[in-house]
Amino acid sequence: MSWGRSNRLSRIFDPASGRTYMLGVDHGYLSRADHRNGGTPDGGRAVSLRRHRARAPDLGGLGRLVDEAGRCDLPVLAVTAVGEELGTYDARYLGLATRICAELGADIVKTYHTDGFDSVVEAAMVPVVVAGGKRLGSMPDVLALASDAVAVGAAGIDVGRNVWQSDDPVATIQALRAVVHHGHGVDDALGPYERLAGRPVPAGR
Repeated sequence: MSWGRSNRLSRIFDPASGRTYMLGVDHGYLSRADHRNGGTPDGGRAVSLRRHRARAPDLGGLGRLVDEAGRCDLPVLAVTAVGEELGTYDARYLGLATRICAELGADIVKTYHTDGFDSVVEAAMVPVVVAGGKRLGSMPDVLALASDAVAVGAAGIDVGRNVWQSDDPVATIQALRAVVHHGHGVDDALGPYERLAGRPVPAGR
């Protein structure tokens, strides 16, 4: 791996934890205009730009993007997007999709958490980041998604709407960082959230 690509990846993955927490700023722009200028939760050290969406008939497009990025020493994150069909795909499907992205040269793959997710991670060959997906029902649910993901080997999470649409986005970011980078469980991570938010998490929230 070139020095340039290695350096850029080191800005995505925390050197101490080896994990990443990505924040979808576009979700803030689309859902809460007052947060449209949000930055990355780990100090703004890395920003991603969406360049190409490769569908099944055009996976060659991902390969071409990898070649193009390689000439600039830029890492590539591929996404196994399933859209409104989220929840209908199992670990075998997501594992195959993730492996294909890795085989085509992606440095990181973002996909969805599912039962048996450890098999997705094992087959991936590259770091796997879990997408936050649809809006979840409560803060413990959001933290549990992150905790369950990293517990079985995910390299991090990419959570957008569950931050921007939460009651306190800053407190949510810090609680998720406690899970991803410091290995806190759900109950432990709720502590920082409640301190920053200045109130306890209501039952069911």
